[in-house]
Amino acid sequence: MKKILLTLTVSTLLLSSCGTLFNGGKPTAHQQTKPTPPAKRQLKAGAFIADILIFPPALILDFVNGTIYQKQAN
Repeated sequence: MKKILLTLTVSTLLLSSCGTLFNGGKPTAHQQTKPTPPAKRQLKAGAFIADILIFPPALILDFVNGTIYQKQAN
């Protein structure tokens, strides 16, 4: 009996997410609202072409850092 109870307890803990364990209950309206899509940004054509021609792995770094994008007008 103890082995079954231990197995059920461990299974419940492993198959539950932290949100379920610590914040039980129904999700709020805020939690169910979908986020807005990210704004589309223009690329710097010169930097993009240079990255492709000179050193392609740098293209990944520029996208991650956001330096390949033009500044947004406010």
